[in-house]
Amino acid sequence: MQFAISVKDESRKYQECISLLDYILTKARQCYQIRNRNYIPIIERVADSDRVTYRNGQEELLKTGSFFPNHPYIRKIGRITVGKNHEGSTCNHSFKEAGQLGAGTVIYWCAEHRQCLGFSVLQAAESSCSIFNTLITRFNPMPSVIIYDNGCNLHDYIMNRAPNFFKNTLIYSDGFHWKGHNNCSLNYNSKLYSFLEHVSTVLHEQKNALLYKLKRTSVHMGYESFCEFLVYIIHSLNQEENRKTTPIQTLQL
Repeated sequence: MQFAISVKDESRKYQECISLLDYILTKARQCYQIRNRNYIPIIERVADSDRVTYRNGQEELLKTGSFFPNHPYIRKIGRITVGKNHEGSTCNHSFKEAGQLGAGTVIYWCAEHRQCLGFSVLQAAESSCSIFNTLITRFNPMPSVIIYDNGCNLHDYIMNRAPNFFKNTLIYSDGFHWKGHNNCSLNYNSKLYSFLEHVSTVLHEQKNALLYKLKRTSVHMGYESFCEFLVYIIHSLNQEENRKTTPIQTLQL
């Protein structure tokens, strides 16, 4: 059986689609316009008078556990309250629990330039909260794209706390961990987007494979030695990337 659709019906359906898309866009924009004090946390820029000063990045690292030489502490976060009826993301991809040797370290990489931007030595198991706190307090403006193994749950966490800060940011899950996502929207799969083809969405896994080889050495270090050792190793990795990308200068006589 065949059905014929008239031009009039096609025009009507086209207008209905336009109306539906306009409605979806309007609802999406409302996410960035909510001003409920019980929903949005108090996020304020740190005043110069309140800023804690350190002699150098090493002292800040030893006292705070964070090392971001080009991203100083710029904001502070108040208490965050989320409604009890929030059920969270439907994806059941979970974070790693803290190991016997400690909670671990989160390292932030620029996928385009393959450079380390900084790292945080965690005091508790890695979570969306720890990633969110680093992004809010250290980055201005926010990265245009964030690729993270648990990007779906991080996105959910952000949208329920400070969506306005990330309104121009796209968040995806990396290609390596995507296979571990269940009941998750395909929109988070970074391998589906052509504009990311020129960068490695698994750069952090490539670098972690190199850092993992140093695990046997680092377990015998104290906190101060470990921090200094990590700064040195990451600096070496950044220098290695610089040597790969810097063109060879030739002298003509």
